[in-house]
Amino acid sequence: MAESSKFCVAIIGSGPIGKFIISSVAPHPRIEYVQFEAETLPLRPSFGYGIGPQTLTTTMRLNPAVGKELRNQCIIGPVWMTFRPGGDGKELPTIETPQGEYGRIGREELLELLDSFAPSNHEIQYGKKLKSAVKQPRDLKLEFEDGTEYTANAVWGCDGMNSLCRKLVQGAQYEPATYSGMVVFRNKVDSRKITDAVGKVYAAETHMFIGIKGWHILTFPIAYGKFLNIAAFAVEEVQKKRGREYKTSTDELLSYFPGASSTVQTLLRVSSQVLAISHFKLIQLQMLNDEPGGCVCLELMSMETLGTFYNTDLCMTTFGDAANGMLPHIAGSMSTGFIGVTTFVHDEFNPRIESLEADASDAEIAGVFMKASAAYETRHRPLAQKLVDYSVEQGSIFSGAVLDVDRLSMRPKFLWQTVKGI
Repeated sequence: MAESSKFCVAIIGSGPIGKFIISSVAPHPRIEYVQFEAETLPLRPSFGYGIGPQTLTTTMRLNPAVGKELRNQCIIGPVWMTFRPGGDGKELPTIETPQGEYGRIGREELLELLDSFAPSNHEIQYGKKLKSAVKQPRDLKLEFEDGTEYTANAVWGCDGMNSLCRKLVQGAQYEPATYSGMVVFRNKVDSRKITDAVGKVYAAETHMFIGIKGWHILTFPIAYGKFLNIAAFAVEEVQKKRGREYKTSTDELLSYFPGASSTVQTLLRVSSQVLAISHFKLIQLQMLNDEPGGCVCLELMSMETLGTFYNTDLCMTTFGDAANGMLPHIAGSMSTGFIGVTTFVHDEFNPRIESLEADASDAEIAGVFMKASAAYETRHRPLAQKLVDYSVEQGSIFSGAVLDVDRLSMRPKFLWQTVKGI
């Protein structure tokens, strides 16, 4: 006999993966979803994503309305990358995608886009960092660091690289993400400043500065061309564990990029103006200079051997970086998450949910969740593992003074071609 209350699903994390999944699940009268986000409003400043053909295709397949709007809001073009010498050197090739489409979008714009497709009554609770999950006879008691609790019948972990959900799912087999030996200095700068400093071509197009061992720099426009996303990667073998509040001066920043051309040095010196963070507020950031604020420096972490994505006893499943966190060097982190969500929701979860009776019992619903999760892992984990490995290898290539076109593009091309199997 069916229970009278709802089957409650807690979604832990409200980044692109968490928002994509809630925008796309099939409704059922007995299932309700509540989303928890560790960050508080206003959210920290964030940067941009490369949206390759694999992401455009998977999004259109799972949720055509979201896919259409994503394509509309991205800066779309045929070029994946225009390579430039990082120091003195010859011009390098421009590489286009075989499908003729590669997009760029800012994180704020993407989050707002996905929020607009969430169910009308969907709730996101901010400032809720998961502390523990205690198994009870019929459900899970979730405890958050602010002292609040929530009782859930199932949990979807979309809580990023350092996911507590992954630790709970994998138990004794859990291994944390490890430091990659690389850092990235990040910023997004008003495109007018870039145009004034180094020319419009650098403000309006995607560039990768390489050819000097030990570092590489990626730039691309976002927010309809209003900002230029800058990601300056450098090898740093020993992790300094700076923390998010660390401030980097101009002199320290430039020391990570020896031999840089005058163009690269100018890009690194450019400072940002008032920066729009979603629709919540305007904040003043000073990055990539020695004014108060400093640049954002992230010590890049990655997972090595992927473990299981789900735990039947807890009725818990992980997605995105919580399941298969990887380095950003092939622009595969978010897109691999989108592919995984599409595999789970479109192919496995929604068809099973739509076949359930309206008064299905908790046990029947939980069975659907776990059958879909098992099928998702079987199909998605081998691909995710290969892309995790490729992302590590690509970082060494980009920062290894490699100029061979085939070596530069082989791994990203494999990622683009995953659309053939979708």
